[in-house]
Amino acid sequence: MIVRISKLADEDLTRIEDFLVEAANRDLALRFQAALAASVDAIRLQPHSGTVVGLTVEASPPCRRVAVARPFQRYHVFYLPEPDRITVLRVLHELRDLENLL
Repeated sequence: MIVRISKLADEDLTRIEDFLVEAANRDLALRFQAALAASVDAIRLQPHSGTVVGLTVEASPPCRRVAVARPFQRYHVFYLPEPDRITVLRVLHELRDLENLL
């Protein structure tokens, strides 16, 4: 299954990685990347396993959410499982204003 990263998700990832490097170090950002890759692999294997998220816009199929693998589980991957691909829409920390960012 193909995984497509949206422009917004790509910007989210750059922002998260920059924050982790600045707040801690490059090693933490690399561990985040590995945890994210594990989460995306899990989504690829079971695309409908994520929790359905109610969006304000019509999305068909519905948007789903999965936490990034530990120890980064406060970050969530928001994605659309489609028949021929998975589109990652956003990667956001749970304390962000998720309703307005989605």
